[in-house]
Amino acid sequence: MIDRRKQGVVTVAVLAIDVARPLESLDLSELVELSRDFTREQNLAAVARLDAVFAMVEVVSRRERIRRGEGEVAGREPGPEYAQLEPARLVRSHVTTAMGVPAWHAGRLVTAAVQMRTRLRRLSRHAREGVLDEGLIVDLACKLAKVPDRLLDAVEEEVLTGIRRQLDAGDPPTRGSLGERIDRAMERRDRDELDRQHEQAREERRVSFRPRGQGMSSMWALLPTEDAAALEQRLRAAAAADTEPGDPRTDAQRLADALAGLGEAQPAPPGATEFGATEFGAGTAAGSGPAARSSRRPRLEVTVIASAALGLPERVEFVRGAYSSFDWLCSQVLAEENGGARFRMIDPLPGAQDSEQDPLRYFLSEAIKRRIRLRDGTCRHPGCKVKAEDCEIDHVLAFCKPDPARGGPSAEWNLVCLCKNHHLEKTFGPWTYLPGPRGDGELIILTETGHEYRTYPDGMLARARRQLDEVHVISRLTQYFSVERHPRDG
Repeated sequence: MIDRRKQGVVTVAVLAIDVARPLESLDLSELVELSRDFTREQNLAAVARLDAVFAMVEVVSRRERIRRGEGEVAGREPGPEYAQLEPARLVRSHVTTAMGVPAWHAGRLVTAAVQMRTRLRRLSRHAREGVLDEGLIVDLACKLAKVPDRLLDAVEEEVLTGIRRQLDAGDPPTRGSLGERIDRAMERRDRDELDRQHEQAREERRVSFRPRGQGMSSMWALLPTEDAAALEQRLRAAAAADTEPGDPRTDAQRLADALAGLGEAQPAPPGATEFGATEFGAGTAAGSGPAARSSRRPRLEVTVIASAALGLPERVEFVRGAYSSFDWLCSQVLAEENGGARFRMIDPLPGAQDSEQDPLRYFLSEAIKRRIRLRDGTCRHPGCKVKAEDCEIDHVLAFCKPDPARGGPSAEWNLVCLCKNHHLEKTFGPWTYLPGPRGDGELIILTETGHEYRTYPDGMLARARRQLDEVHVISRLTQYFSVERHPRDG
């Protein structure tokens, strides 16, 4: 890595390591040293990438200052606060598309790049020596970003000195330990500030679920430490109580089964109604409190893709988009474990839900909103995986309220799911958004740098459509090759 700084100009070149001999011919010592060299070059390349991100932030910041200055000279109002998009926020989308990383990670890269170049001089110095990998750099920068300026110098010095000592000794720290290191360093200097940060961090608590394939889903949770400890204790107690001699399950499997057991319907307490209140109004209010949470039985909502007529089995959606079989559905309904079920049959053909009046109405019906969410699955901006249920539904081509007939209709081909952040970027940012030509939910995005990106829906409805398309192609090919053909005469 060559890093020259002359008169404010930075020139970076990443030099590849030239290995003259085949790796198989090297002895163990040579391979270890070569691995060190490769790792150092990779770490230095990560720093160069963060430098490029920071340079993008500066370019966009300069452009936005010029634009706002021109607006002031022309006497234009700056617009509402939510329309003033921060340069770092706009750069995040460029990082997502240019570097092929998820939107959440792009945001962390932008934060790390800005912090390293404006606040974290020690982290920057160690990183430029090639001893820190990108994950460690980004984690440290994002966590140190929350340390107040008055404490930063001492906290950064203590944390980086300890980490560097471990790295030089060949004992790299775990990324999970970084937060605790910073907490200890802050506690020694300002316990009240640490308590305030802990209270603020509680606002970030959340749980998320994602299908993983093979009939499995993952669950990720961020909880206050005391709540996580109490939950772990309860799960371990439940797992121990459910274990008999000769149980073939591993400890991890028993814990997973104990957690899954929390989702099973619990018997209602004596006198409780369907919604958790007692018959005489005593105890907790209807629909709230511990009694309601333990006794309410969620109603099963089932969406069925109508595909039998096209040669495919009907597909059932449950548990926020995972697939199951009709056997499972029948067992649930017959056992009445869900207090009844609501069925929705969905025609998979694009535009099947559109009516003659809907395209000229700005406000969408619940039926079309549900259909768009079933089709998209997540936010449609590149790299964003916010679930469709948590997204807003936007017109790709803007709806013309003064004259709806002029364009931007409320039709399926012109509607997409966008999370709140990316909805604002689409509305007030410099990128151009267009619907795809097929009308199946394809979204075309043109950036101000001349790049073009396309995203495609990946919800339950879109997957069913792709499967139906495959069946049609196979059917047409089969019909074509099954036709009896005769050689031409003479």
